[in-house]
Amino acid sequence: MGGANALAIESASGIWEIVQAGAAELIAPGRYRLTRLLRGQRGTENAMGNPTPGGAQAVVLDDSLATLPIAEADLGIPWNWRIGPASHAKSEETYVTQSFTPAGVGLRPFSVAHVEQPWHRPRVHGDLTIRWTQRSRALATDSWGGLEVLLGEELQAYEVEILDGATVKRVLTRTTPTALYTTADQITDWGALLGSGDTLDIRIYQLSALVGGARRDPSYSPSESSSMSDATTHLALPYLLAARAQKHVTHNEALRLLDGLVQLSILDRDLTAPPASLAEGDRYIVGAGATGDWAGWDLNVAFWTDGAWLRLSPRVGWRAGSKMRTCCWSLTVWAGSGPPRTRCRT
Repeated sequence: MGGANALAIESASGIWEIVQAGAAELIAPGRYRLTRLLRGQRGTENAMGNPTPGGAQAVVLDDSLATLPIAEADLGIPWNWRIGPASHAKSEETYVTQSFTPAGVGLRPFSVAHVEQPWHRPRVHGDLTIRWTQRSRALATDSWGGLEVLLGEELQAYEVEILDGATVKRVLTRTTPTALYTTADQITDWGALLGSGDTLDIRIYQLSALVGGARRDPSYSPSESSSMSDATTHLALPYLLAARAQKHVTHNEALRLLDGLVQLSILDRDLTAPPASLAEGDRYIVGAGATGDWAGWDLNVAFWTDGAWLRLSPRVGWRAGSKMRTCCWSLTVWAGSGPPRTRCRT
């Protein structure tokens, strides 16, 4: 939208979400209906109200706004402002006093996105590689042709918190969008290696040399706590997010998942190990007690694509069919048998 129809909406005290509207319809004097909303713009996804309270303050972001003369050295220092009509003297009663401490919110790095889910692919128990996608405040980042995002920081630095509930078990510091959670660290933290079916809660922060370590700022929300998901609810298809490069990678990943999920025709539902002969697009419901590349995938759908297995975790109501029978996932089992129904119209 080229930055048009942008508003800042106060979803909570001092918390502002930037929203853009694809259409603004005047329905009464001074009253508009905004539709085709783009929410959580410019890294404000953590400020999204669900819902935003009625009567929330809104500020139109246009050329009439002026930037306050705040230098980097002024961050964190309380200021007392006199606010009033520019045509009046600052000593007049039309001016009010407002205290404000600039925190540099607009300088913080955006949250990272698309943290890789290891359970989608076969893995040997041991070192766990955690990968994510960097985002940047640089406007040029949204180009579809860019190979990498513009850093926008003096240095690339991240902190990955390994969590046990609210307790931080370990902090991994890295300079690339990937972190290795080693076998030794896992045993130290949990007493054993992370196995099939285990979950791991993490928080990832991109750090800024200018506004300091985000992990130590209680007002900063990392990507883990974002109220806006980076994937769809039912099929977990990745969204195309702003401020990241290589959007075609995300788009193709969503197409690959759709290709595996839609019209779910399976070849077998009892095998416990991958067959020796495979063809692109083969799909199987994995039997109980699976081994090999399917270890830990019991009753999930195994999809052979691009020379590797992709795990599809079923949701209640999913239906799968073969030449001889159909079945439906009912939370714990694939229920139903018999030939698929057919209906003819004459």
